[in-house]
Amino acid sequence: MEQFGEFTENIDHLESSLSAVKSVWVDQTAMTFDEINENMKVFVSQITAYKENTIAGYNAVKANYNETEFENELNRLGTRVAAV
Repeated sequence: MEQFGEFTENIDHLESSLSAVKSVWVDQTAMTFDEINENMKVFVSQITAYKENTIAGYNAVKANYNETEFENELNRLGTRVAAV
C-alpha cells in the first residue's frame, strides 16, 4: 500500500473529488483527472519516502554519533599528520 504520510487526507480528498467530478462530467477533460491524481499520488509518495528516510538517517546519526569519540579521533589524526 502506498504511504502518503501527512498528505493522506489530501489524497483522500482528491479521490473523493474525482468521484464527484465523474458523476457530473463525462467529457475528455474529466477523464484527464485520473492521470493528474495518479501523478499527485506518485509525487506525494516520493516526498513522504524522502521525509521518512531523512528522519531515519537523522535518528541513526543521533543514535550512533558520539561527539567526544569523534573529536578524539580527529585530534589523534591531527597529531599524526602534524608529526609527519
